[in-house]
Amino acid sequence: MKSKEKRNKDWTLKIFALLLAIFLWGYVINEVNPEETRRYSNIELEFSNMESLAREGLEIMDPKEAKISVEVLGKKSDMVNFSSKSIKAIVDLSGYTEGEKKVPVKVSLDHMSNIKIIDYEPKEVMVTFDKLITKERKVTIRTVGELADSYVLGDISTKTETIVLKGPRSWINKYPM
Repeated sequence: MKSKEKRNKDWTLKIFALLLAIFLWGYVINEVNPEETRRYSNIELEFSNMESLAREGLEIMDPKEAKISVEVLGKKSDMVNFSSKSIKAIVDLSGYTEGEKKVPVKVSLDHMSNIKIIDYEPKEVMVTFDKLITKERKVTIRTVGELADSYVLGDISTKTETIVLKGPRSWINKYPM
């Protein structure tokens, strides 16, 4: 009979310990609200002040789009409603000249005062700027290949003798005529 009483007592202690553990876990989660960190990858970089580039006669050659990783810290209750859409990563393109330049990345959060940015990578993005140029080129008509025996090549002429090319200097100068 004692062994049956002892088994019941063991079960009572186990159930009491389980209930105490659940209560303490609930207290920690709801009252203490621990901080946690999250890392968000593939945050799209936003290029700002594109009109400044246009005024300077510049074009971005590389990268056309870039992504960064951001690590944030916040209370568990605040992190429940947080998503990567609240992260803004901006590259300001004003004030640069032609060539390869390191441009700093600025990261901010939308309306999340309780969540902080711990770190982000990369801190700078290598951007290649190229000058927009205009060149006039002479039009030359060349025939390529052979005509079949039943065809005759007629007079080839153009209405204009020149064309105007406008684009990045590296592209326009790549194919000299």
